[in-house]
Amino acid sequence: PDDEAAMQVDLAIAAWRAGRWGEVRDLLEPLLREGNDIQDPLLREQALRYLAEATLYDNALDLDDREALARGYIERLLDDSSSWSPPSGLHGRAFYDLAAKVRAERDAQAAEACQGRLLTCEADLTELQADYEAAMKRYDSLQADFDAQLVERTQVIQRNRSLALLPFGVGHFTNARYALGGTFLGLEAVAGVAGLTLLLYRQTAYGCVRTAGFRPRSLVCTVPISDEQKPVVEGKIERMRNAEAAMGYVFIAAMIIDVTLAQLLFKRFEIVSVGEVPRAELTTAQPGSERQRRRPASSEGENGGENGGDETGEGDPEAEAGGAEGPAPAPGPESREPSAKLRLRPSTILLPGPGGLPSGGGLGLTIDF
Repeated sequence: PDDEAAMQVDLAIAAWRAGRWGEVRDLLEPLLREGNDIQDPLLREQALRYLAEATLYDNALDLDDREALARGYIERLLDDSSSWSPPSGLHGRAFYDLAAKVRAERDAQAAEACQGRLLTCEADLTELQADYEAAMKRYDSLQADFDAQLVERTQVIQRNRSLALLPFGVGHFTNARYALGGTFLGLEAVAGVAGLTLLLYRQTAYGCVRTAGFRPRSLVCTVPISDEQKPVVEGKIERMRNAEAAMGYVFIAAMIIDVTLAQLLFKRFEIVSVGEVPRAELTTAQPGSERQRRRPASSEGENGGENGGDETGEGDPEAEAGGAEGPAPAPGPESREPSAKLRLRPSTILLPGPGGLPSGGGLGLTIDF
């Protein structure tokens, strides 16, 4: 128990003051034996300190034994706290000299051990630097082989689906179906030109005009003929109008089928070419010679007089600013094809009639590039 130990320490201090060194040793040595140590750190420090001095001054022991035993007690104090030092002005000069000597020896041993660890670390660093350089050389070699590897490159063209809404075979020409586009272009052109020719011929040859828009029986034809020729001329005009209507139906049906088929057969991408190229042509070039390699701190310290500042960027405001901002992102691949946007919007069409009033209407399509 610490209470009994405290009483014995007090008795030992009283004997120490009286200079009874043997009595001090008899009181404190049983308390400080291994397995029967004092638990209170302050009381333990006090007991070891007085025991060390009493042992050092006890003439009943040989000089060498006294110093060896006292050294052991002081080392135990330093083991408990490496920053321990005896209070000044309390003990004898021999005790202070021995404590300073033991501390100096321990500091020298610690410095020697630290120096040994430093040499070991420097050797490990040198070996790691050699391994690092070898690894970087292998990396550069592998990167060169990787960049020279042949890979398949497929060039494609992206089509605009809005173009497939245009008639006259435009959608099929865009989809690379030239025969189908030419067929619809010819059919729509023939039907449109034929219908328009019949309409113009009827208006010029027979003077046919609309008097009330497109209402039934609003078509009036003015032609100087006799009554006997009237049924024949009316029959011709009727057949001509039927042919015009047929051409119009063919033209509209061809346009609807043209646009619908172009939408159904539309392909978003077209493969232009397929070939093998080195991988370096497909990626952004990053030469190994331009990579920034940071050397370890110890290596910079060794070469500090030559290029230590250049290696780390110290003293270089641009290098410090660049390090703070981080690496710039690699630029993405630039598109070589010009981007074109096609906009379609519906519009109304009004057909003028007599008196400035509209005689008809319809829907149109406006194309904006």
